[in-house]
Amino acid sequence: VTFCAIILVHVDSMWTLTCTIQPALKIYLLSGKEYKVGRKDCEIQLDDKSVSRCHAMLAVVPSSQPSQSQSEGHSVVRLTDKGSKFGTKVNDKKLTSNDTVSLESGDMVLFGMQQTYRLGYEQLVFCCSGMTAEEKKSLKSLVKRIGARLKNDWTDGCTHLLMNSITVTIKVVAALVCCKPIVTTLWLEEACRCIEQQQPLPDPSGYQPELVEESLRDTGISFLPDPRRQKLLDGKTALMLTKKMVSNRVRSRALVCKPSHYLQVYKTVLLQGLFHKVMTQV
Repeated sequence: VTFCAIILVHVDSMWTLTCTIQPALKIYLLSGKEYKVGRKDCEIQLDDKSVSRCHAMLAVVPSSQPSQSQSEGHSVVRLTDKGSKFGTKVNDKKLTSNDTVSLESGDMVLFGMQQTYRLGYEQLVFCCSGMTAEEKKSLKSLVKRIGARLKNDWTDGCTHLLMNSITVTIKVVAALVCCKPIVTTLWLEEACRCIEQQQPLPDPSGYQPELVEESLRDTGISFLPDPRRQKLLDGKTALMLTKKMVSNRVRSRALVCKPSHYLQVYKTVLLQGLFHKVMTQV
């Protein structure tokens, strides 16, 4: 077995294979897993007569060549052709039988004569709000299953806000401005199942938390991502009431936070005013 010298590492993410002719067809590769690729009885099953029954093997393993820029938890994707009839190509270069190569993000992999996939990775970074300690413990277990991350504070890198009910909070405002889905924990549970069974991720619109904020009930406001909100607060400054709110980095590309030590305004009034602007002026 020959190992290619090219190594790509990434942490806290899922590797993916995306079909070039059907972008909606995406295969998720989890760290520590091996995937048999073939036409029948395989973890990755391809409906193509030019693909052998047992065509190739994909393995997501820890990096065997750590460096100063690498730390525990990084993984690499390795591909082995299993003696397939029509072969396997990486960036138009055909692999010899039983050769193993390490792939780079962006590599194009051709199984047989028709099925071409692009290797990439997706980061899922969740922020939670209004969760109990026991609920957070359960969430940590779920995100670990799919190589995702869970944060207590919202940052630019967050991809979803997890809540069981919606109230007016800075995290909700940030998620709306950043155009990120606000979903219940049921979405995360279903996402884990879909990823493990090689199915598309569930539609966030079907997992909206219940709105419990009295002032916003019966308004018909949508909490789904809306791209128009991303530039709504351009050039605006939000006055934070405490140093902690600033140190938590509650900000986005459109919202710059500055401390205010002397402004005597109730938190609820400030939040509801900002929230109303985000929700209505789109």
